[in-house]
Amino acid sequence: MKCIRSLLVITMVLAGFGSIQAQQLDEKSPSGAMLRSLVMPGWGQYYTNSSDWNRGRAHFIADIALIGGYFGVTLNANRLEINRNTFAQQHAGANLDSRGRNYRLNVSEFNSIYAYNDYQERTRNWDRIINNTDELFWQWDSESNRREFMSLNNRIDQNRQQLPAIASLMIVNRVIAGIHAYANANSYNQSQASLTFTIPYQTGGQGIMANFQLNF
Repeated sequence: MKCIRSLLVITMVLAGFGSIQAQQLDEKSPSGAMLRSLVMPGWGQYYTNSSDWNRGRAHFIADIALIGGYFGVTLNANRLEINRNTFAQQHAGANLDSRGRNYRLNVSEFNSIYAYNDYQERTRNWDRIINNTDELFWQWDSESNRREFMSLNNRIDQNRQQLPAIASLMIVNRVIAGIHAYANANSYNQSQASLTFTIPYQTGGQGIMANFQLNF
């Protein structure tokens, strides 16, 4: 039916019975919508049509959840690190402040610095021997505590390893939201485009103007 109306209007214009004028109402910038959703998922959809942005709302909620998850995992890993360092100081006399990952692994795998150095000597890894100083010394008071420390180490590593994945999901969510916002703005602009067709008509010295509007 819409195609028939459009064809009729075009035919009448070509026949000289009327005039036609294109109008663009409330045009939105697709690139502007995309940039908005790249900065804040859902913003571009809201910018295009604030009364109908359910898809944008979903991207916005997902972004908030991911940001919350990122900070939640970070805070939990920091808390575990404090507990681990305190535990090592109490039960092994080890000072983990400003120590690297290799040192922490050594503390978790060997009961003492003596056991560690003895192993390196027997395997002839002379360059891996640690100087027995107060800053580097450790000796666990029990095997169970050493295993507990190892468990804490693993939990911290697992938390830290989740952070890049969460950050990647945040980027993907923004990219998808931006692409959708761009396409959504284009669709919105097309739905707002219209043609106004005017037919002048005169009778008895008086003029009558008939207007017809077609939306595409």
